[in-house]
Amino acid sequence: MSAPWLTVLSCLPIALFSETLRVQTAMVESVMTQILVAPGLTGCVKDLRQLWDIDVSELLGDFGVRRSLQVISMRHGSSFALANRGVLEVMGMVRSGRQQTSSPFNQGTQHARPTTLHITFVAPRPFSADLQKKSSQNKCASQIVTAAEIILASSIGVLMGLKHIYVGSILMACIVLNTLVLLLFRLLLKPVFANEQAMARDAQVGCSGGAALDVHLIAPTWNSSQINVICGYSSQVHSLTNLPILITSSSLVKWCCRALALNLIIQAAALTSQVNSHSIQVWGSIIWMLFYLIMLAPSCIMKRLYSGTILEDNSYFIRKLPPLQFSRRRSALAFLAMLPVNWSTYRWDWMDPFLPPNKRRQTWIQEMEKCPLIGTHTDTPPISPSTLRHRAKQSKPS
Repeated sequence: MSAPWLTVLSCLPIALFSETLRVQTAMVESVMTQILVAPGLTGCVKDLRQLWDIDVSELLGDFGVRRSLQVISMRHGSSFALANRGVLEVMGMVRSGRQQTSSPFNQGTQHARPTTLHITFVAPRPFSADLQKKSSQNKCASQIVTAAEIILASSIGVLMGLKHIYVGSILMACIVLNTLVLLLFRLLLKPVFANEQAMARDAQVGCSGGAALDVHLIAPTWNSSQINVICGYSSQVHSLTNLPILITSSSLVKWCCRALALNLIIQAAALTSQVNSHSIQVWGSIIWMLFYLIMLAPSCIMKRLYSGTILEDNSYFIRKLPPLQFSRRRSALAFLAMLPVNWSTYRWDWMDPFLPPNKRRQTWIQEMEKCPLIGTHTDTPPISPSTLRHRAKQSKPS
């Protein structure tokens, strides 16, 4: 192969070296579940600093993100910063990035603000022998794929060493070490949820026995047109959004993250050493890049199939609805007001960030309370679903 082609190929892995993806996601997935397969890792300087001086409490949370998300509890009318952001983003329960959602209501509504709600329902997962068996099979498949990746990467590294492509051997060793570190996360670390006794009690008694329902609204700012909504028992919802999830061994997390940081530094140095190189060592970085891309395939497949089951090992049953688009912001707020909630405070306190308690809001509340699905007793427990259906039938014109 001619030298110009070697020069071009030597620069290809730089795009992977400079990206800042999958580091926190891979660690969060490895801590939360044994079902998914870890991808290949790369990182930039920001990741290395964050890994070396990691705060274990931030691993499943913001992980160095400066701008936190805000949460409103409709049941309590309180607002607080989102905890466990990393877990919720991996689950797809929180979408914090910019999203351009096409809406059919844009035409002819110049002054309206379309609003999209991303709704997730959380419920206790009942014990099932079939689900337990299926989960064990998925874990076994994940471990087989991980073992195959380690064996294949080690074999390729040995072969390149025999061919005197030593940079390639170093890069394949980095892949093996990254995979082993994430495997340690998966096998030795477990998440510890708060409210475990309250969650077990609510799962046993249900709504009829007094388990409180709550709805949490999540957004970067309350002027956002994208609002994430989590509905479920108050104990479960608060354990995801308000109370940080702990990890069993914080010392193991720190040392593994430092080993991962050193490994990423060696990997980056080996990649950059081959930029604009014309020697046979260039093939090491090319083979590393191909193997890196191949490792993304099983990771993406397993995540697409089983990402919704990440919390099922911890008695969470998650179901996400397709995004609901509303032509106006007030329509979205009216829909939220109809969700079932056991109010522990004045019913409309959660509206403060959206609409201050002024005359305009009083007019809106009066209009809302005329709706049969809302009712006039705003500080009483929520109406049962059967009563809602009965009132809806009565309100239809005969």
